[in-house]
Amino acid sequence: GKGSILHWTLWRKPLDTVGPTQDGAWREPAERGDYAAAAALLRGPGSVRDTVEDLLLAADVMRGSQRPDEALTCLSRISRNHAADPRAATAEFTRGRILLFQLHRPEEAAQAFAAVRTLSPGSSLAQDALAREVEALYQAGDADRLRLRAEEYAAKYPRGRRIDAVRRMGGLEPAGTNR
Repeated sequence: GKGSILHWTLWRKPLDTVGPTQDGAWREPAERGDYAAAAALLRGPGSVRDTVEDLLLAADVMRGSQRPDEALTCLSRISRNHAADPRAATAEFTRGRILLFQLHRPEEAAQAFAAVRTLSPGSSLAQDALAREVEALYQAGDADRLRLRAEEYAAKYPRGRRIDAVRRMGGLEPAGTNR
């Protein structure tokens, strides 16, 4: 009857719209790596509190349960609501990887990798994020931005781990042999 329709509506409510609740039953299986059990418990409203810890754990559960779009929702909430937290840059980097490699949405991935550099400009993650941004722009076929980001990487990190790949994707001349 009506009760089951209401239950279905609440049960399918997107994670981004849920409010806080005491229902943290999903955390225990998640923390021991039982993502299937945790994912089943995460489907109800209010399953994920707006804390970096819960959102990161929920994102891991969703990724491990082949629900990458819901992982993106959790990771987006971190950078949107907790930008000052040092883990926000890692959340954006993870978003970029999901968008690029799992969902094949390179334009959005490039934006996520660019956000990493905004959130944590001096970090070691910033170098990797710029290289991944180049890769995403290459896959997106955005030649103009690709060239700019590849040149930026080559200027900032001339001995960077991914310099050869960045130069190749960006259409830059190979570096000299005096590296």
